[in-house]
Amino acid sequence: MNAKRFWAMSALPLALAACGGGDDAKTDAAADSTVAAAPAAPAPAAPAAPANTGPKISMDAIGGKGMPGEMQLMAHGASETMITVSLMDMGTGASGGHVHEGTCAEPGKVVAPLQDVAPVANGQGSATSTVPVALSTLGDGKHIVVYHERTGTDHGNPVSCGAIPAGGGAA
Repeated sequence: MNAKRFWAMSALPLALAACGGGDDAKTDAAADSTVAAAPAAPAPAAPAAPANTGPKISMDAIGGKGMPGEMQLMAHGASETMITVSLMDMGTGASGGHVHEGTCAEPGKVVAPLQDVAPVANGQGSATSTVPVALSTLGDGKHIVVYHERTGTDHGNPVSCGAIPAGGGAA
């Protein structure tokens, strides 16, 4: 039994040395610090926030063939604005629109043309246009969106108008 203990005790220092408990402590510490200093994997990018289209702005029916509706504005870069217009009670014909200076009572010059709105279902239609005017300019309280009886160069009388409020309707 003493011989067995002798061999077990003799093997213990060899086993400990094999596990790295010897003079290599500096090397082990350097290896540990290298692992600890490794950069962490970058966190995944957060999803983009949804675009703010702003509140719906009412468009009033004007004239005998008037069409009520609504519009929404959204900045599209620093120098453009996206305008979505929805018209109701359109009948069967398409309407052409513009951004004007002025008021609905006294429309001024055309600032930018808009996409035509054609009725799709139940006399309702919508269109989205991007105009080369900054939302900050359109949102000065001195611009309106007007849709007319027809499309083309002879667009007829206004049938729907909405004033772009100061601030451009931003939420």
